[in-house]
Parts: sequence; structure tokens; C-alpha cells
Amino acid sequence: MARAVSLASIETQVRQRAQMENSTFITSAEMLSYINASGCELYELLVAARGKEYYLSSQTIVTTSGVSGYALATNFYEVVGIDLAVGGRSVTLQRYEFAERNRFQNPVVVPAFTPLVYGIEGTTLRLLPTPTSAQTVTVWYVPAPTLYTTTDSTFDGIAGWEEYIVVDCAIRCLQKQESDVSAFMAQKEQLRRRIQSMATMRDRSQAPRVTDVTIVDDVNWRTFLGRA
Repeated sequence: MARAVSLASIETQVRQRAQMENSTFITSAEMLSYINASGCELYELLVAARGKEYYLSSQTIVTTSGVSGYALATNFYEVVGIDLAVGGRSVTLQRYEFAERNRFQNPVVVPAFTPLVYGIEGTTLRLLPTPTSAQTVTVWYVPAPTLYTTTDSTFDGIAGWEEYIVVDCAIRCLQKQESDVSAFMAQKEQLRRRIQSMATMRDRSQAPRVTDVTIVDDVNWRTFLGRA
């Protein structure tokens, strides 16, 4: 972890900020629910900025002949990319649009070999045309945010960004107390802008560039199909 912070420490900071250090108005269980909710907000900010650079994970799936749907990881949140192992190398699968779902099912119009395409349907990865053999697929994805069940857990604040959770939780506490939260709301907005600005700069080695997704791995596919 870049900056490990205990949830117990976050709770203490929230109570100090909201001036509730010796109050039982907000229970520890309720505070933990606030921390989880505020943590999800921060998580979404980071995912929107550069999700794959903060929380990238992977899942390996081996296809079965005649089966097109495969269960995604239980903590799946959103896909970053999907690879298919082909001839000792990996190629990038393209996504099909839902309106195209029947395009690859008719054996009359589908060529003898058609590169697989994928779609996400709820908690299922759909591969088309339906695989006819065992093939290895790697799903690169951003996992769902962690649901903490105890303040003994630690949170990665990365660059002091746990302050966003502290301020947002303080707002929740004061709102329940029907107190003025305007100062904290202004501070939260400043933190949001700071995180959105800085989180996009995780890799400063090269400037971001546009990718033509219509030709991703085109050479690998043509080589595999004997068209190179």
C-alpha cells in the first residue's frame, strides 16, 4: 500500500472534525457504514480518473465447447480489456454491441473461423461465436470497492486522499445532527477537484495518446488466420 491508514484512525479523525469525540450520538457501527459509503465515493473518483492504474485485477477463464456464457469474478466492477491466448501469444478481443448478438450465431453466414468477440451481460461474460474448444481467456478488470466490516482493517489513502472520507463522513454525522455543513461541503469540493486533477497523473513517463480500437492486435489476428 502507498499509504496504509487504519479505519479506526479515520473514525477518530471524523469524530474530532465533527466535535463528537465523547459523543455516542453516532455509534461505531454507524460510523463504519459512513466510512464504507464515503470510501465508495472516493473509489469511484479514482476509477473515473485512471481506474486500471489503481485497481487492476485479472481473471482466467478456460472455455468449454458449446458454452458461450461464463461467470465473471465475484468482485467484478468493470472490464478494462480481454485477451485470448492464440498460438503462443495474446490477442485483444473486441466487444460486440447488443444489437449484434445474433450476428455470430448463424452457421450459414459465420465463416469457418471467426475471431471471438465478447459482451458483458450482468455477471456473465458472453463469448461469440460459441467456443467449440478449450481456449484460455484473461479478463482484465477493475474490482468492486471493498466492504469493510471492522475498523481493524486498513485503507490505502494513496496520497493522503483518505481526507476525502474524513470530510464526507463528518458531513454525514453533522447532517444527522442537523448542524450546518456548508464549510465541510466547500472543503469536500476542493478535495474532489484535487483528486480528479492529481489522480490522472499516475504515469508521467509519456503523454496519453489516442488508440484506434478498430485495428487493435490486427497483425496478430491476421497472422493467426494466415492473412499476414
